Amino acid sequence: MGNRPVLVTTEENNKLPLLIIDKKGFLGEVLSEKLREQFLVVLASSKTPKEHKNVIHIPYKRKIPIIPDNSYSHIFIIFSGESEVLEMLPSILRKANQSKSRVFFIASIYHSTEHLFRRLSNPAYRNISIILFGETFDNELTQANPVNLLIYQARKYGRVDLQNEGAGKLYPILTEDVIIGVIGLAFGDDNTAQLRYIFPRHPFTELSVARIIQKINNDVKIDFERKPKKEKAFYIPEGGVHAYKMYDLEEKLRTIDFLFSNETEVTPRKKVKLDRKTKLKITPRSGMLFIIFMVFVPVFVLIFAMLIGFFSVNMSAKVGERAKFQLAENYAATARSAFLVSEELTKNYFLFYLLGSEKNRLIENLTIAREVAETEEELFAAAHNLTRIYAGKSKEPKKDFYKSITTVRNSLLNLQKIKAEDRLPGNLKTKIQELSYMTSLVGNLVDTLPILLGFEGEKTYLVIFQNNMEIRPTGGFIGSYAILSLNQGRVGKFEIMDVYDADGKLTTHVEPPMELRRYLGSSHLFLRDSNYSVSFDSNARAASDLLEKSIGVKTDGVIALDTNFIKEMLSVLEGVEVPEYKESVTADNFYLLTQNHAERDFFPGSTQKKDFLRALSRAILNDLSLREDLPYIALMNAVGKSIKEKHLMLAVKNESIQDVLSVNEMSSSLNDTREGEGNIFLDYLGVVDSNLGQNKVNYYIKRKFLQNSVLDQSGNIRTTVEVVYANTSEKQSAYGGEYKNYVRFLIPVNALLTNISIDDQVVLTTVAITDPSVYTAEAFVPPAGLEIATSIVSEKKEIGFFVTIPPKSSKKVSVTYLITGGVNTNNSQFSYATRIYKQPGTDQDSYKLLFSYPPDFRLVDPGEGMVDLGGKVTFETSLTENRDIQINFAQK
Repeated sequence: MGNRPVLVTTEENNKLPLLIIDKKGFLGEVLSEKLREQFLVVLASSKTPKEHKNVIHIPYKRKIPIIPDNSYSHIFIIFSGESEVLEMLPSILRKANQSKSRVFFIASIYHSTEHLFRRLSNPAYRNISIILFGETFDNELTQANPVNLLIYQARKYGRVDLQNEGAGKLYPILTEDVIIGVIGLAFGDDNTAQLRYIFPRHPFTELSVARIIQKINNDVKIDFERKPKKEKAFYIPEGGVHAYKMYDLEEKLRTIDFLFSNETEVTPRKKVKLDRKTKLKITPRSGMLFIIFMVFVPVFVLIFAMLIGFFSVNMSAKVGERAKFQLAENYAATARSAFLVSEELTKNYFLFYLLGSEKNRLIENLTIAREVAETEEELFAAAHNLTRIYAGKSKEPKKDFYKSITTVRNSLLNLQKIKAEDRLPGNLKTKIQELSYMTSLVGNLVDTLPILLGFEGEKTYLVIFQNNMEIRPTGGFIGSYAILSLNQGRVGKFEIMDVYDADGKLTTHVEPPMELRRYLGSSHLFLRDSNYSVSFDSNARAASDLLEKSIGVKTDGVIALDTNFIKEMLSVLEGVEVPEYKESVTADNFYLLTQNHAERDFFPGSTQKKDFLRALSRAILNDLSLREDLPYIALMNAVGKSIKEKHLMLAVKNESIQDVLSVNEMSSSLNDTREGEGNIFLDYLGVVDSNLGQNKVNYYIKRKFLQNSVLDQSGNIRTTVEVVYANTSEKQSAYGGEYKNYVRFLIPVNALLTNISIDDQVVLTTVAITDPSVYTAEAFVPPAGLEIATSIVSEKKEIGFFVTIPPKSSKKVSVTYLITGGVNTNNSQFSYATRIYKQPGTDQDSYKLLFSYPPDFRLVDPGEGMVDLGGKVTFETSLTENRDIQINFAQK
């Protein structure tokens, strides 16, 4: 604001003056009148206020007013279309930022334009709260607008004249309600919305307002006159919040005096008279050309606008995929404008009425295209803002992040709504389907992201790198780890370490699970083996606890990733260069290169593993931070896909956020939230392997599952689960060998185990010896038969035993169990629903279901992929994620 005079007041420091800038003075005067009792008000206005108590008036005629260079608690800028007000905004905001003032930009819908809001969307104006108010009315008829015109006519003439059918849209609002709304928003507790509307949620028609006036004063007549009229099209941007959820217009109009009077002299609607002396000479030729011009030019404009629209919306998507978000936003804005022009032409141009029903279909398609373009525009604007936060270019990352993520959420919801209504053209439907992983990821995490990314305080995470070629229950052997810090959405510390670095510093004994001690020979539980439970959130707590005991670092959560996730990222990035090793690492050669550099001749304490992984991770991070054409959308899809397929998992200590992660299957949770209402049986099956052979033989292991369930007439269900293991490694195979596997079957808690078979031969079973003092004794002799350990975990029965598969061989392992009273077969209908749990780290295991049912029932509403063989239903799939299968039956 430059060198301005400073006010000298006796106000307390915590009660700073208010500044109101309103050149026309109408709203500013009323607002100052309301606020002057509690605040010192500085009013810059061309209109002198009636009361000067506690009001300092700054004349505002033609030039920019000389505003005192004071600190203000609130600044109200009332915009009536003045260009100088927009020129003042940057200097006002600089001052507001210094004094932490709240700034409100208040405008009538008469002065609302797309250009104005595009200007206000500039990141420099992010601290401004925008208030858009409707067509004000009051007893003084202060403003010239259609609402006050109706009141004026009713008062003066006892009638109101409506043009045509009176269908023009109005947004009436009592002046006093505008002031109350502004004060409530400025001094209330709700500061969440940047854009507020102070007008009715739904517009009224001129006729409906006239009828309300007639209802109030029965003597008022309503007349109609046929006149050409161009209805005012108000620009009301989306995303705002209404200050008044319900608005009783009749109650408000009853505060107006409708008694007839000839004293009121106001002309709210200006009339323009034509000079009758001006004559237009029209020749036959010019007349014909004019008719041709009027008939065909709009058609050419429509075609041109549609071509521009579809070209721009496609270009927006293409450049957006290449991370040129600002350019993508511009293309989307162009498309939106072009489709809007096309819509209006199609709706209003008389020639298009000849199209009949095709006209409505064309309008519908143009509307959909415009909505998609608008959504693209919002998404890419938000994406641009997020990249600025990630790059450290945002001055207020927290506020920008909240605004952007809200926009992203609303935009994705809008896209999903359009898709669900099946209103998308084929190409757009395909494009949105390609983004399904990204939309699912953002949609599920949107409310937790501010906390997870450190916008509510810095977060520290333990990142564990799991090698799923040496499979463990929730991923794979933990060979490396990293400490990751996130603050305001930016990566701080990130350093990869060998897991043996931490394990070597553990001085406290932690008892390992029985299987690790008996079959792996571990006398202590270390970080490298902390993922042995079938529940990832339990493993995350164990890993955090072991890390703190080892190196004293406390973490807020654990992020687990495996080789499939890194391959997915490398695929999107199309490989990275690792200069320290002179290697070009791609998705195809990643695993073997990692093994060659990190595992061959490795011994605990060597640095080769962490050095290669550190170099590789640094190369990936450099690509993510330095590449200008970074494929953000593809990366987001890759992350979403990896979470869905359990190659990337997250668990946190914050219980409320962990509940969100578990419900959305981001922590490989065993919690089952399915509801078993009605005559339905909820089955469950999970097969969880643990490679205890200290090799990477899972690179060569293939698994096939067959679940054969038979429902008898009494409602009992007998199930046999067969797992066929194929070990394709040979003696000379790199990283191959014998597959020493401790396998666990997760089945319903009420299941009764009847037998276990290996290669179709029922084996003798015995209860496993789990007491360390027994099985570690020198004289211990394992009991005869297959040792079976049974436990309850997350309301599932866990049955575990040890099995080996030699190189170049196959083995079938079968478990049979019985569930009595699964369904009531006396009912006329029943359902069978099973959930197949996909083990983290595994990839595309083959699964087949055979379900046999009683002969007096029939299959109804078969799902996709189900085949009814008459008394038996089959279903086959590849397990890339958890699968829910439901089969419905009814009596014949």
